[in-house]
Amino acid sequence: MLKENFLHLWARAKFLIMLMSPFWLASIILLVCLGYVGSFIFLNQHHLDILDNFMLQMTQFGDGALLIPILVFIFIWKKPELVITIIIASLFSCIVTYLCKTYLFADWNRPLSVIGNEGLVHTVNHYQLFKHSFPSGHTICVTTVLTSVALSNYKSRVTVILIAMIMLLVSYSRIYLGAHFLGDVLAGSLIGILISLLTTGFFLGSLPCSLKARTVAKQQFLKIAILALASVTLALKIYCWKQLW
Repeated sequence: MLKENFLHLWARAKFLIMLMSPFWLASIILLVCLGYVGSFIFLNQHHLDILDNFMLQMTQFGDGALLIPILVFIFIWKKPELVITIIIASLFSCIVTYLCKTYLFADWNRPLSVIGNEGLVHTVNHYQLFKHSFPSGHTICVTTVLTSVALSNYKSRVTVILIAMIMLLVSYSRIYLGAHFLGDVLAGSLIGILISLLTTGFFLGSLPCSLKARTVAKQQFLKIAILALASVTLALKIYCWKQLW
């Protein structure tokens, strides 16, 4: 039974993993050849003014308060089991991120602290962060959440390709904005994939039966409650973003 579940999960995940593998391999090569700091400087120094605002907006999709409500609006009626799986996976990712940043790697500072703000680190506007660098929380979040979506929609190659592109753009934006080292982003990507595979493999298959066992009224109430919570979360996120910028 365990072997069958693994093979089924691999069939769903292999195309996404194939798309992400060049990024993982290139990141490892850069880290080995240029080092932890050197690889960041190499990537961060290549920037264009016309991309600054785009990257600043793109990085927001690594925030669960924005990404998850959007996915709730898209999938809550047709795929409520996916929405619940995403919420569960994101909770696990939050716990892992908190433990890593607060306890395991609390002293790992961000590029602006390690290198200094003397023109070597490219930042955009006043988006400047200094502490709790490893791993990248935004990368963990976007990878965990969107991998769950990809596993649910694995038959659509176009969807999986689009998901991989968003994951890569959000991950790269963390380096572009001077918020994270390449190693932080690579670790975040691998951790996010792992969390999603474990939670999706366990919950996505069993949730449809569990939901069908509920009455229609209870199903509708659950969907409306999740939709309301997502709406409030998104409104607060937009409000905070406007206040910040």
